[in-house]
Amino acid sequence: MTSNHHQSVMFTESIDALNIKTGGIYIDATFGRGGHTQGILDKLDKSGSVIAFDQDIHAVEFAKENFNDERLTVIHSAFTHMGEILSERNLSGKIDGILMDLGVSSPQLDNADRGFSFNSDGPLDMRMDQTSGISAAQWLENADAVEIANVIYEFGEERKSRHIASAIKRIQQDQAITTTLQLANIIAGVVRTKKNKHPATRS
Repeated sequence: MTSNHHQSVMFTESIDALNIKTGGIYIDATFGRGGHTQGILDKLDKSGSVIAFDQDIHAVEFAKENFNDERLTVIHSAFTHMGEILSERNLSGKIDGILMDLGVSSPQLDNADRGFSFNSDGPLDMRMDQTSGISAAQWLENADAVEIANVIYEFGEERKSRHIASAIKRIQQDQAITTTLQLANIIAGVVRTKKNKHPATRS
């Protein structure tokens, strides 16, 4: 692996919890930048292996460019398809441990073009896998106020979800919402938060 090493959160605790067998087969269900994968590989001998999943094509490309280890297989897929993929590879029931580091990764947050940051302007995308599905901007354009409010409330527990949804649809009558700062500013106009917390945090 190159010097682009990424230190994962709770790295030591996660690796220790796997109780790794040197010749085992392990899965990193959320490869990201490969911090956990490298930690597992470091504890395996030549007969061990890691199968890593990531639905983010940028993570898969990073793995190809920065990892050169025959014990590692990186698959461009969400871990929700893990069962069928393992079955296709005749690996069902042969896995010794699975690690999942759920959530948005630092590289996704740091890259404004991914659309996850409300501090830097970028296209309103928010897709984990940019090769499939529709962007957040497209979804907002097609969803009605009730649907938008329900999603914001269900996933962000934002009590002002209906007010935010109404503001979004009102703005869309005059202009398309296509960037992260556009959306963040709309939310900031509705939600009042404590000094160090951005109004868009829950949305």
